[in-house]
Amino acid sequence: MDDGIPPIYCVSAPGNEPRRLRMRQRMTQVGLSCDFLASPLTAADVSKLVAATGQSEPTGLDLRTAAVMLDHLELIRRFVHETRAAHVIVCEDDIYLRRTLKQDLPSIVRQFDANDLDVLLLGYLWPWREDNAAGYQLHDYDDDLWGSQMYLLSRPHAIHLLETYTLAWAIAHSSDSSDSSAKPFSPDWILTKVGRRARLSPMVAVEEGVVHTTHAGQIEFHRRCAEAQYNPALFV
Repeated sequence: MDDGIPPIYCVSAPGNEPRRLRMRQRMTQVGLSCDFLASPLTAADVSKLVAATGQSEPTGLDLRTAAVMLDHLELIRRFVHETRAAHVIVCEDDIYLRRTLKQDLPSIVRQFDANDLDVLLLGYLWPWREDNAAGYQLHDYDDDLWGSQMYLLSRPHAIHLLETYTLAWAIAHSSDSSDSSAKPFSPDWILTKVGRRARLSPMVAVEEGVVHTTHAGQIEFHRRCAEAQYNPALFV
């Protein structure tokens, strides 16, 4: 995109056209646009891809999570092979966007480059309200911070992710129970944890807070994060 704004890609679950439409509308409201995959993967698709390798399906590979991870990687691949941009933004389809996102992105990218980062979390799960008046700050974060609601990558790091974290990598590492250091094949464990990293505060993308699970703790945590961060005066 022009004016120092990276191309934006959005991960969306199969068959969820209402969420795609809502995400497109929100992007339009803030003067931006995003691209989606035409055919997001399902768990069954990943099972077929594993079978096509001639290897047995590893018990340690969560097929649904792997499908999401492969969708993220496919969008990153599209960025690498179809653009010459220096940075890319990838987001999920259930987020509110800061109204000033388009105006703020060039300065955020400059901060990213000035700090020689590989990945910057622009939206993540954070259950504490943050100061919106102090300008954008970059902070380190530990491995117990979760969420890939929106993140910014450099081109070299995007290439590294594509070359390293393939389906073959996932099969090998999910099959080797002796490899206690292996990261699960998941955006939360790889895309947000590998490389020189930081989180942006306050964030520019906030999850809607509705998670499709029966786990009461997860439901409550996502709700609390959305409640702490969402402000209709600041987000659409």
